[in-house]
Parts: sequence; structure tokens; C-alpha cells
Amino acid sequence: MIPKQPGWSMRSLPALAAVAICAFAVPPTGVRAEEPSAGGWDEVARSIAEPPAVRAAVPPTVRLTHSFTGSVHEEIRVNIRFSQSVTGLEIGEIVVAGASKHGLTGSGNAYSLDLRTAANHVGTVSITIPAGAVISTTGRESNTIAVYYINNVDNKPPEHVTARVNGEQIVILFDERLNQSAVPAVTDFAVSFNRGGAFLRGNVSDVAVSSTQVLLRLDGPVERGDAVEVLYFDTGPNALRDLVGNRVAGFENRAVTNVTGSTPTGVPGAPRNLTAEADGATAIDLDWDPPTADGGARITAYRIEWSEDGRDPWSTLVRSTSDTVTAHRDTDVDAGETRHYRVSAINFNGTGPASNVDSATTRHVLPGAPWRLTARARGTSEIVLNWSAPSSSGSSPITGYRIESSPTGNDGGWRVRVANTTSTTYTHRDLSAGTTRHYRVRAITRAGHSDWSNTARATTEVTVPGRPTGLRVTPSGVRGSGRL
Repeated sequence: MIPKQPGWSMRSLPALAAVAICAFAVPPTGVRAEEPSAGGWDEVARSIAEPPAVRAAVPPTVRLTHSFTGSVHEEIRVNIRFSQSVTGLEIGEIVVAGASKHGLTGSGNAYSLDLRTAANHVGTVSITIPAGAVISTTGRESNTIAVYYINNVDNKPPEHVTARVNGEQIVILFDERLNQSAVPAVTDFAVSFNRGGAFLRGNVSDVAVSSTQVLLRLDGPVERGDAVEVLYFDTGPNALRDLVGNRVAGFENRAVTNVTGSTPTGVPGAPRNLTAEADGATAIDLDWDPPTADGGARITAYRIEWSEDGRDPWSTLVRSTSDTVTAHRDTDVDAGETRHYRVSAINFNGTGPASNVDSATTRHVLPGAPWRLTARARGTSEIVLNWSAPSSSGSSPITGYRIESSPTGNDGGWRVRVANTTSTTYTHRDLSAGTTRHYRVRAITRAGHSDWSNTARATTEVTVPGRPTGLRVTPSGVRGSGRL
């Protein structure tokens, strides 16, 4: 006999149905639970039969970007883009560090948040949108925290640290690198000094910006013991500013340490291994190694000088380089020119000793060939030549022309007719009648000879018979005439 199998009783079916309904009614994690509507459990049952709509409702995500809306880092616009249309975003729920909030605009999936960076802030600005800050049109809340960082924000203007004067040069040091393309006018500075109780003014003749320094050249040196002050006006179109654009504030009567006449201390050592190499006809490349000692202060620039023969006088090629790169390209040279160079390192304490001296000579450039050479016979004994000067004389002026002639124009048959003439025309005289000659011309400069011109040829005229004489007329026939 087969034993009776256990089974479900009819009384247990209602309880199982209730468990199944409750299981479907529990929302997944991160989704708000909804109470049954007024329609009762019938609507819940319908939602069980139609699950795709529930599964399609995903929480919105967000992406942030930014841009600086001003000339510096003072004002920032943050662009907020959601993956779907949302509502409920309020400026009060957005957390910002390093800046203040100044307005929130937008709707749907696109919003803009305007920020104003805190005064003198240098570093990072962060924006945080908390979870649950918005609700999508499908009823889903954002379930993640969005944190966005804006790095390297600089809303702090450069500040003057100190200044020193040595003779005719004033160096003003700032606490950060300056924009070297923003160079104020000489009239934006004023220099005054007290000499033995007398108040005097110095005129600024040149301004240069190098790294963290401003270099002022005076039209005359100060004397040892002068009490020097400098004033700066920040209203010019090329006012001092940092790499971001924060402008240096103007200042008045800033004291300048006078080291004129004192033994330099703390200056860098001499740059090492200076080399000069010509690159073509109009450029020489320089390269060197930095000093082994910086004098206790950071090297900020280099001074480059050149001389024709490596001895005095030396001319300044670059008074202060714009950076600390240990290379320079001199393009202010002529073809075939020799220059000797030396380099000195600069820090706030002054200019150190010069490096070794090295030289280079640029390549000569030869002139172009004369052109439009023509040869024309004149009578039985002369051939006249004409030509045009080269379109380019090369690296040196043209000093003359060399003319060669040949009976056949073949290689090996050319002979020098004129070694050097400054004219662009020539007459070959004392030729025999019926003589043929081929000619070519080349230009002469200090750098050398040009290529040959085109070849031209001509043949003198042959001998012409003399005038006939003793002409007579003889009549013929019965009625002949003696007239011609």
C-alpha cells in the first residue's frame, strides 16, 4: 500500500497568497517604499503583473564641469548636468568649500551654480551635492553623493617681499612668479633717495620682468649711503600680475636696501661648460650647465654677453633671461660673423661671476649667379657683353665679377678674360672677323664666388667687299642708248 503523500490543505492557500503579495510589495534598497493607494491591494496586484515600468525607473546621476568667468580665478561657474530631468535642487543643499555661492539657475537636467572664490584663496574649491538632493520625473531620488574638486585655484595677488639696489639697478622680489609678458612702463615707477639730507629723484630708463623679480634700470647710479625708496603705480595697461592674472597692488615709499659699493655676498657661482655652435648663416645656439652653488638664494635668471674677440668691451645680449633655462639662441648675427660669449647667473643678491668663454662663426652665404647675360657682335672685331647683378649678394657685398671666354663653350676650354671688374658690361676688343666666342660671368664677394651665369655667344662680322669703281655703260642694238 502506498503511503499517503503530504499535501496543502485548502485552508493554507489564503495565507500563502498574503505572503506572496507582501514579498512583491517590499521595495528594493535605495527606493522609497510606497503605501498602497486608495484602490487597495488590487493596484498592488496590477503592479506585480506589470514589473517593467518599475524596473525602468533608475536614480539620476550627475556630472559637473566648470569655467572661470572672469579674467582671474575670482568668479567660477559650475555646470551641473543630470542624466534625466529632475526637481528639488536647491542652492542651500549644495555644500561649497573655498568659495561662496552667488546663484543657482536652470531646470530639467541642466543647472548652473555661480561661485565667488574667497579672497586670497590659493588651493582647491570643492562642491558637494548630497544624496537625495533631487528627484527624477519617475520619482526616483539621487542615491549617491557627488563631490567635485576645482584644483589650482589662485585668487591671491603677488606680494612684494623685499628690494635692493646696486648702482644703477634695482631688484624687486615678489612671493610668486610673474607674467613676463606684462611689463609696466618706466613711468609706472618712481625712485627717490636721500643723499646727505637732500631729497633727490632717479629716473627709470628700463623695466624687465624675470620670474619672481622686477628689474629697474636707473639712468644714473645711486651712491653708497643713499637712502632709496621706490613707488609703483598699478593703473597702467601692462600692470604687474601673476601667471593667472592677479594684479600686483600699487605701493608707495617702499624702502630699498642699498648695497652699492659693498662686496657682493650670496651671489651664485659661475655657470659651467658653456658651448656655442653656429646653426646656418644667421643663428648661434648656446648651452651651459648651472653653477654648482646658488649663493644661498634661488637662481632666477642668466645674463648673456658677447664680444667680437673674447676681450673687452663686452656687449649685453640678454640682461636677464625670462627663466632659468640653460640655453639660448642668438639670431641677431650676420652670416660669416664670429662671436664670443659668456654667461653669468643671477639671484636676488646679485650677478655672479662669468662662465668660460666660447665662440662660433656662422656660415657664409654665397651670392646668387648673375643673370640675363647677353653677347652681341659689333663690327668685325668687337663683342659687347651685358648682364644683370644677382638677386641676392649673400652674406657679403659683391665686390666684382669674373669673366671667362671659350672658343667652343666646352669644359676645359675656358680662359679668364677679366679677373675682376665692378661693371655689369664689358667689350671684348681686337677680335678677328668671323670669330665666335662663348662667355660666362660669376659674382665675387668676401665669402667666395657665385655660380656661373648662363652662357652667351656671338660671332664677329666677316670682311665686307669694297665699293665698286669704273662703272661703264655700253649701248647695244641699232637704237641703243648710252643712258643707264
